[in-house]
Amino acid sequence: SAGPPGRRSVAREVPREVALRVSLDPEGFRGFAVEARALRRLDPDMDPNTRVLLGTTGPADARDTARLLGEGLTRQEILAVSVGRSGVERAFDGALRGEFGRESAYRDLHGSVLSRETRDPVVDGEDLRLTVSDALNGAARGILGGSRGALVAMDPRTGAILAAAGNDGPEGGGVFPPAAGYLPGSVFKVLTAAVALEGDLAPGAGEVECRGARSRPLPCSHDHGRPGMREAISGSCNAYFGETALRIGVRPLEDWARLLRIDRPPGLRLPGEGGGTDWTQALYRNEWERTDLANLGIGQGPVNLSPLQVAALYAAVANGGRPVTPHLVAGRGPAPGEPVFSPATLWTVRAGLEDTVLRGTGSGKGLEEFRFAGKTGTAQVKKGPPGERRLHAWFAGYAPAEDPRIVVVAVLLDQQESGGDAAGPLVAEFLRAWRRAGEGR
Repeated sequence: SAGPPGRRSVAREVPREVALRVSLDPEGFRGFAVEARALRRLDPDMDPNTRVLLGTTGPADARDTARLLGEGLTRQEILAVSVGRSGVERAFDGALRGEFGRESAYRDLHGSVLSRETRDPVVDGEDLRLTVSDALNGAARGILGGSRGALVAMDPRTGAILAAAGNDGPEGGGVFPPAAGYLPGSVFKVLTAAVALEGDLAPGAGEVECRGARSRPLPCSHDHGRPGMREAISGSCNAYFGETALRIGVRPLEDWARLLRIDRPPGLRLPGEGGGTDWTQALYRNEWERTDLANLGIGQGPVNLSPLQVAALYAAVANGGRPVTPHLVAGRGPAPGEPVFSPATLWTVRAGLEDTVLRGTGSGKGLEEFRFAGKTGTAQVKKGPPGERRLHAWFAGYAPAEDPRIVVVAVLLDQQESGGDAAGPLVAEFLRAWRRAGEGR
């Protein structure tokens, strides 16, 4: 391994008694020296997804060296440390590393140490506690099985991540699906609904006629007649939300996304972290067609959100309108913001989400027993006949509806089935695991 000029490493992680023997007998081991190096180890029995969240470490590269020199470390100390490369290890690298101690040693002519004087004491790295349950992460991984996608859970009151499991598959490019951005489909309609209600722009009952595939400005999978907002949420009416987006415009959607802290990734330093509302920047350069804007309102077109960002969006609906930031370390996440939604907006949106599970697109998936309120989403990644089309199947929501304690988001990538059919049963199975763990009582 690398070492100071003229020196090289001949053994690592030697037993303590060997290190002491070499240190105490410099004449017998002339030319050898013992160096202490900081190591970070992970429990080998830890769930693989939890390991991804914790992150990786490695020796300092040129950029790390420049940063650490600026923080006051010597080159000798930099050679002795491992630095965080991803996840919690990267985000909290300085806190976990602590500070080196320094001492002066007085030696005789033969190099033997006569006395030592401590100049700066060693400062241990901080103890950090994850918000994630390793047991729930293991349950989520088992529920996903070999399917590409993600399953995440969050405390809606704080934004603390309770579970984040993902499977990217052999062709996924090494990203971690809970943190990667994907086309959200109809789970995005919650944002469209809330923005319209806050701006008094929501079409009233009877103002939009849904005629199924013949509807305008967007076709719909069912004939919903002339729905109001609550019915449009539970039935996931594309015609209604397409018209709603045309009334809102793009800039308010971006402004509210920023207010809700989903305009950019939360900065967890996870592989492939993405998602956010950079899609709106194109609007300031080019005028969009009506169809583009209508599609934006239903989560299609130029919009990507990560499962963790979707969880943060639904957390704000569940907790009374307070924006939260997804975080992994207890006591280290940004505090929830002040409420941004009016009670009237929250009542309508939450009623629509409850209806979705009781009698809408999310009914019959085993979620009623948990008093779950949520929204289905079926994002069209590639159109075509069955067998050729590609869909991202989403289900997002919270439980129990009257006093939410958990947000759950599931997405299965490149599916043939809808969000309700493909992702809904996964959410129900995870909630059973949550209840078995003693949290869902």
